[in-house]
Amino acid sequence: MSRRRQPLRFDLHQFETRDLPSSVTANLSEQVIVRYLEAPVAEPLAESVVPIGFGYYRINLRTGIDSALALRTFATRADVAEAMPDTIVTAERTTNDPALTSQWSLTRTSTTTAWNATLGTGSTIVAVIDTGVDITHPDLAANIYRNAGEIAGNGIDDDGNGFIDDVHGYDFANNDNNPADDDGHGTHVAGIIGAVGGNSTGISGVNGHATILPLKFLRGDGSGYTSDAVRALNYAVNSGARIVNLSWGGGSYNSALAGAIASARNAGVIVVAAAGNNGNNSNVTPFYPASYSSTNANVIVVGASTSGDQAASYSNYGTSAVTLFAPGSSILSLRPGGQYATLSGTSMAAPFVAGALALLWDYHPTWTYSQVISKLRLSVDALPAFASSQTGGRINVAKLLDATVSPPAILPPVTPPASPPAVVNPTGSRTSYTTTSGPRAIRDFVTTTMPITITSDLSITDIDVGVTLTHGY
Repeated sequence: MSRRRQPLRFDLHQFETRDLPSSVTANLSEQVIVRYLEAPVAEPLAESVVPIGFGYYRINLRTGIDSALALRTFATRADVAEAMPDTIVTAERTTNDPALTSQWSLTRTSTTTAWNATLGTGSTIVAVIDTGVDITHPDLAANIYRNAGEIAGNGIDDDGNGFIDDVHGYDFANNDNNPADDDGHGTHVAGIIGAVGGNSTGISGVNGHATILPLKFLRGDGSGYTSDAVRALNYAVNSGARIVNLSWGGGSYNSALAGAIASARNAGVIVVAAAGNNGNNSNVTPFYPASYSSTNANVIVVGASTSGDQAASYSNYGTSAVTLFAPGSSILSLRPGGQYATLSGTSMAAPFVAGALALLWDYHPTWTYSQVISKLRLSVDALPAFASSQTGGRINVAKLLDATVSPPAILPPVTPPASPPAVVNPTGSRTSYTTTSGPRAIRDFVTTTMPITITSDLSITDIDVGVTLTHGY
């Protein structure tokens, strides 16, 4: 039986009120991502070649060429630096009683106290890379990004950024200038960050004056291609966003997305990522894009807390993989069409922190991203329930906005836990070692070397080698 495989997908993790972990679907498609050693002139395998930013290209393969064959071919070519599947990602949520009228998250984290220092200025652009945003929602419209270099509706790329009439962001899933939300997830996320405050309407975001840049790459079914996420991240950086919210995940390590996040770091952009809703220890089982934090100091990973100040049962955790916890269960926010809804998930916890960081950066606009992150690490309520994170705590926004605190020194990066010691069996039957060389791309026809450190002298008379591979698809 012949079956064409589809690309790996990051999914919105759906939750019922029981907080059961969701699953991630994973396939391969007829498109791949390639980084060339030089800009391509022509690509014989491609129907079309689309630059997605940061030096990567999406290759839409010719009819009859599947992605597995294409990746094997690219792996042997001297003009290709790397090639990978165009993975698909999805989002994380649960629906509860939409009649909830109180925002417990703001009082539990002392956010309303923090507003005594500042209500926000709107100078910090927060990009919401998600299912889109309802830019006409009465409780959000006043805080939507406006591209001053673009004239609406004239069919011209006025600012020369490669996008026509992109006045309020862009839709990378459908390649148009209308980032409308046909799912609801992105609007809910945007409302947590920056629902308009002080307008006598509905709710308030953590930063009621935040500037929200809507960037759609997830379709109405909550899934989208990694290449489109990279394009959206590239757009966000080039548009002056200082914070990017990623409330989605799934699949394996992808060097294109990792490279995009590293480039965002070089531009001084903070990436806030949902920890994931699998209830796993991410020290052991990585969850991407959150797990790119291990190599990028600009990535903040947020687990979900409950109104009882406990880690949510569905939330991923990890003393080196998750930065902190924030309110994520039964969170009241916006829904397209001027509506409101209550959702749960780490998708809700991440934008809470993104909104708080926007509030801090509005208050201290000259701080570097490293100073902002360092202050965040110092601004938690340390509780036993959150010991399974780097900071051991849940965010306290009043501490974050303490006006008497000078710009913090840059904290040293978190050191991941040491690899387990090698087990040496001098009598001979079986010896195990752990490589510490980090993630490697293993492709057909390519020799991959992984150094192993042997910690004691021994005599070897025979070798049996076994390899265990954990693969996202």
